[in-house]
Amino acid sequence: FLSNAFYFALLVVGHEPSIPDFGDEIWMQVGIFTTASVWEEIESRVLLIGVPIMCIDFLFRRERVASPIKYILGGNMEIGIPESGAALFSSLIFGLAHVEWWDFWKFFPAAVTGLFLAYLFMRFGLYAAIILHFMLNFFDMPFVVIDRSSEFGLPIILLVFGLWGFVKYGKTLLGFVYHDLMKVPRPGPPRATTAGDGKTLR
Repeated sequence: FLSNAFYFALLVVGHEPSIPDFGDEIWMQVGIFTTASVWEEIESRVLLIGVPIMCIDFLFRRERVASPIKYILGGNMEIGIPESGAALFSSLIFGLAHVEWWDFWKFFPAAVTGLFLAYLFMRFGLYAAIILHFMLNFFDMPFVVIDRSSEFGLPIILLVFGLWGFVKYGKTLLGFVYHDLMKVPRPGPPRATTAGDGKTLR
């Protein structure tokens, strides 16, 4: 959604964003997007989150040391300050990695996406991050064969679908930033109080 919003906004102001040439053949685009979904997650999440956290646990938090495969596959990670810092760092690198191929306009939406992918890696595992990355990469593949008679047609279509996904999953991302990264306590259940007659009130 953010990428399409940025793209559409730049078109409106008269600037055509730089987009890499993935080739004219659909099979070539499928190959590029498929391999990117896997290798970019290994580089950005495993190498920039899993491996550093494994080293931190081994050196400073021996009571939390787990099997190396746990740090590679991710999932069920307790998110503390080191994990939050690694997630932020990996998302920034993820955003910068897209600048060379696309342009600087791609940095912010890619970094925000990278933050959500980092959350998936830590909470659910590498497979979840790869699946979402795969879905995002192939989001506009059905429109490749559409005659783009209007340069605004495709961005508008993608914005409609992207807005739905952003609203649906944005709350999860905001909760991760607010509670896990900013360390704001999550609201707990209401505390029970006892009345004068010994009855419990809520």
